[in-house]
Amino acid sequence: MPHREPRATSKAYAYITRGEEVLVLVDLAGSWAGLRQLPGGTLEDGESPEEGVLRESAEETGLSGLRIVRALGVVEGTSPRDAREWQVRHYFHLVCEPPPARDRWEHVEATPSGGGGPIPLDLGFEPLEGIELYAHFGCYAEELLRALRARTP
Repeated sequence: MPHREPRATSKAYAYITRGEEVLVLVDLAGSWAGLRQLPGGTLEDGESPEEGVLRESAEETGLSGLRIVRALGVVEGTSPRDAREWQVRHYFHLVCEPPPARDRWEHVEATPSGGGGPIPLDLGFEPLEGIELYAHFGCYAEELLRALRARTP
């Protein structure tokens, strides 16, 4: 059997913060059901990582007023669900202005990038310190927390 290189997919993910809390998303019924993750997903053709993270975050959270604070970095590796898929994952720190007053809510992602029907999502702010997220999603959590604390008097 001939060796095949994994296909490459570009992704963008958001650490949406409120103080020292981060917005965690849990898919309630889709293929990622029950997994704690960050808002984000696959970039569309011709879309920059910055455009993609804002679009995906708004689609998955229902929030408006999202703003990129800074890019956190890029991590490449195989998909946690399919070793044949090579991913280039862009991570960003975002805030919502004004910050959401609610701590937890449900939202439906109407048009998921993987196709299929609408996906109900549970969203909530949780302390960034000691956060446990599925697979690669927590890779910048500690660095972001240090940066947030360095800015706080």
